[in-house]
Amino acid sequence: MANAARRFSPTFVATVTPESVDTRTGKNGPYAVLKGAQVSTANGEPMTRTVMAFGRSHDLVEGKLHAGQPVDLAVRYDGGTLRVVGLPAENDDEPQAAPAQKADPMLSACLASAGFDEHRDYGVA
Repeated sequence: MANAARRFSPTFVATVTPESVDTRTGKNGPYAVLKGAQVSTANGEPMTRTVMAFGRSHDLVEGKLHAGQPVDLAVRYDGGTLRVVGLPAENDDEPQAAPAQKADPMLSACLASAGFDEHRDYGVA
């Protein structure tokens, strides 16, 4: 059996210029595939990558994806592909976080006693 553990991949903002936008439908609904997209980040060199958007992320960005038009997206690496996680926060270089949910105090105490930070993304889906 292959090791199914996922590595943590931070979310970052990138300017994505799609070469083409292909909308497909999978078993969980529509998704977008941007093959050969030009991607540039604030602190890196431009690169060419496949960018994909699924589920709620797809719903957020589908109207903004047009071939040849750059768009700022919150993304994270998924192997050699970039996966869209949403839109960047306005006037900020940090991606927009999901709305906070009030944590159960008992669960918070249990996680803390086990050495886990309840606010950290451990990369487990």
